[in-house]
Amino acid sequence: PLQSARRPPRVFLYTLSAPFSDLDVGNTSLHQVFGKRVSFALHLGDAEVRDTSGYSLAAMLHYRLWHSRLRTYDPDEADIFFVPFLTGIKRQKELESKCRIIASALGNMTLSSALLPHLNERTAPRHFVVMSKEHIAAQHCKGWFSDPVPLLDEAVRISYTEVPPQSACRQAAVTTFNWGSPREMCTLSGSKYPHLFSVPFPSSIHASPGSGARAWDARTTRPIRSLFVGTTTHGDLRVRTQLGRECRAIGAPGCQMSGYAYGKGLELKQKADFCIEPAGDTPMRKSLADSISLGCIPLLFHPLTDEANGWLWAGWKERGRVLVPRDAFLSGKLSLATLLATAPPLLVRLLKETIAARARAFTISLTDDDGDVVDLLLRGVHTDAVRRLETRLELRTNHNRDFRESQTAEWEAHREVHRDHDFHTAAESDGPRYSADLVHARRYERVRLPRTAHVRPYR
Repeated sequence: PLQSARRPPRVFLYTLSAPFSDLDVGNTSLHQVFGKRVSFALHLGDAEVRDTSGYSLAAMLHYRLWHSRLRTYDPDEADIFFVPFLTGIKRQKELESKCRIIASALGNMTLSSALLPHLNERTAPRHFVVMSKEHIAAQHCKGWFSDPVPLLDEAVRISYTEVPPQSACRQAAVTTFNWGSPREMCTLSGSKYPHLFSVPFPSSIHASPGSGARAWDARTTRPIRSLFVGTTTHGDLRVRTQLGRECRAIGAPGCQMSGYAYGKGLELKQKADFCIEPAGDTPMRKSLADSISLGCIPLLFHPLTDEANGWLWAGWKERGRVLVPRDAFLSGKLSLATLLATAPPLLVRLLKETIAARARAFTISLTDDDGDVVDLLLRGVHTDAVRRLETRLELRTNHNRDFRESQTAEWEAHREVHRDHDFHTAAESDGPRYSADLVHARRYERVRLPRTAHVRPYR
């Protein structure tokens, strides 16, 4: 797991201008990025609730790094490099328009010498870009996020979704979302979105560094057994429709339904043991991070939802959520009432204790905070870069070893061929003697190992 035993990586932050950047982060306030602070009847400790946009991940990351103690202005000191392409908060149509402009500009310039002077073969795996959308919504963002140009194709990509394993794709092949089917999510991959990882839609709960776990402390008794904040008219319609029908049949407090209602849903989440999280317009929804950050055990109903956010879940997912088999639920083999009634008390206690200890991983704090989304994201980028650079180094080392062995074998073969010739030449002539050993030794000494990748370890 990506834990905080060692220091976070140092980050070099590029300064871009239009059309590549649409956020003047130096003149942007915390409220513009994280949203206005709002007051609800929540027990938050040192945390606070803000009206946080679901499209604000890149903006919050950009703002945090601009003001961060982890920022370095010296590229030689940097462990990783953030390229803040289009980090402003925006909706889909504006994103597509701006991405088309960037795609045209990238096709007419040299990245290494103009836009990104520190991007080269050695540093490329340590660069990263962020999209405050699902990756399938970034098909028009060519050159940097999708279908990247050379060198940027080695950069890490982060969005709300990632390319799932084929096992999850097969299970989800029948689901249709507003943003397309899982088939699209599974096939728009490979070279189109290389090195893609996911973090969730940002929660509206924002902690302070070192603050207590009161906002997400689920160990207290809660009056609502299960809660569904959402509607049955979009997203995974089959699951949502059946959930609505079964939830109404159970009735409150066994199962309660609510709309978001500008914060009412958040208040109810902190009063519920289980939060029902069916897939949204895509397999992801903002409600998941809100539920965890308020100590509510998420009930997931889609394998693609469960496969995301690996950096944040690392080491505790099995003890921090319940994955309901979608097919069994839809077929009636497993009902919501049965699931809630038969949940072992010891298991529920373990789930609550785990969330109380680890929920910070699904929140974005207002400043540098060990263990929050930004911290784990930066560590994840650095870990992936080091892994790939070490793999590259190992491949080159193996290649060099094989090359040396082949050269040695050739040298020995020539020694055998020329041994008798050298002996007879020496016997018949008093002139200088040049043995095959010397000739091939000199040729071997001229072999130079290729330059290996530099891997900057944590200091």
